[in-house]
Amino acid sequence: MIRRVSLIKKCFYWLRTIKILLAATIPVITGFISTGFVWWKEIVSVAGAAVAIIAPITGLFRFQENWVEYRTNSESLEHEKYLFLT
Repeated sequence: MIRRVSLIKKCFYWLRTIKILLAATIPVITGFISTGFVWWKEIVSVAGAAVAIIAPITGLFRFQENWVEYRTNSESLEHEKYLFLT
C-alpha cells in the first residue's frame, strides 16, 4: 500500500511539474520565433500539445485524489492497529 501511495504521489508531482515547466516556456519561446530559427514554431506547438495532453491525464487518473485517499486509509489502518494492540 505504501509503495502504491508513493508511486501515485510521484506521478502526480512529475506530471504537474512537467506541465508547469512546459506552460512557462511557451511564452518565452514565442518571443524567439522572429529570430530566424526555423524550429521555434514546432517547439511551441509540441509544448502546447504536451500541456493539453498532460492536463486531462492528471484529471482522468485522479492522482492527487487517489494519493490523499490512500494516505488517509493508511493512517486510519495504522491507528486501528495500535488500538488493536492495546
